[in-house]
Amino acid sequence: MSYFLKRSVLLCSMLVLILSLAGCQQVSDARAEFCTNLRDIGAKAVELKAAKIDEPISKYQATVDDLAAKRRNIQRLARLTSIEAVDKLDAALDKVAQAYAEFKGGVISPTVDKLTTAAGELEQTYNDINNAVCAAK
Repeated sequence: MSYFLKRSVLLCSMLVLILSLAGCQQVSDARAEFCTNLRDIGAKAVELKAAKIDEPISKYQATVDDLAAKRRNIQRLARLTSIEAVDKLDAALDKVAQAYAEFKGGVISPTVDKLTTAAGELEQTYNDINNAVCAAK
């Protein structure tokens, strides 16, 4: 082989290696961000699960809003990393949002059981996905 051909093959090989490593890094970063957002969702589930019957609804508005934002991030990151467990998480987040939307008056009392049950399901879903996707990585 000529010197020029050897050098071209070497440069092409290095370019392919660099591009593949850059792609892996992006997926790895997205997975790490996914896991961070997932842990935040797990913490919010624990917070909602501890809701008390006499607390004002407004105490949990920021938590519910944050869950909605985390949901959008999780969905985007799951697409980037090909994580398929998001449907189960979406369903659990829907239950929390529905339970929260049912609040009447200024205190949680009428729907506290629905909220804490939905939050418990969200926490379990978090644990399942975290164990399958994040803990093993």
